[in-house]
Amino acid sequence: GGWNVDRTLGDEIEIRRSQRKWAVDWAGCGEHDRTFEVKTWAKPARPAPTEGAALNEQFIAVCEARGVPVEVFTAIQEEHLRGFEDERFGDASRAMTALPPYEGAQRGKARLAIQIRDAGLDPMQEPAGMRWIVEYHAGALHSLRREAHYRCPQSWRAPIAPDFTQMLLPNECICKLADGGGYVEGDVLIARSPCTAPWDVQKLRAIGHLEILERYKGDFPLLHDGIVLLSTHASCTHAPAHYLAGGDYDGDEV
Repeated sequence: GGWNVDRTLGDEIEIRRSQRKWAVDWAGCGEHDRTFEVKTWAKPARPAPTEGAALNEQFIAVCEARGVPVEVFTAIQEEHLRGFEDERFGDASRAMTALPPYEGAQRGKARLAIQIRDAGLDPMQEPAGMRWIVEYHAGALHSLRREAHYRCPQSWRAPIAPDFTQMLLPNECICKLADGGGYVEGDVLIARSPCTAPWDVQKLRAIGHLEILERYKGDFPLLHDGIVLLSTHASCTHAPAHYLAGGDYDGDEV
């Protein structure tokens, strides 16, 4: 399951009934039965191009069907293709340095070119070696265009969690960035893979720090750095995570 750190609880851990998988004699059990193990935790949400979210064919198709102009995505594609061209084909040395290590290359001619390079020779000086390198980069370009994994500007990846205070409205969320980046504020699109249906992309309003201070009469009680908090308001017909490709709050990321 997933836990939120509520600063008002002190050192207490609240466990819901559904999280009790077997009966435990808390008075007579050993310390290992009382150990709270943490597998992973929320990392700071950082924007593209370093760690931001990437587009894919599904997300692009859904957004285009919902009214986002196709020109938005073609502009992002052209930018990435220009960057790919400059990185791989700017000059001969870049074509070599962009090759993966031997262990990371798929079996085939690319490995032969890498072996020649690792032996201290220049495969670019051999017609066969040149052809193998060009074929490798051409395949990478084909994959880039086919899979459409383009870094999306002003995007972040973060786990989702419920707002246990129930003060967020159904169309609202809270998202705090890393490294002093503050809060995302205004209209945002939230999606979770696999993104196959029109409702798998949701438009919400992210409330800013000033509105949080006013609504909660102070700072938000739950630790929420690098997390997207979604509404649990009584007026919600379904949990907002449900609309995100049937997601839930046990570690799902958007």
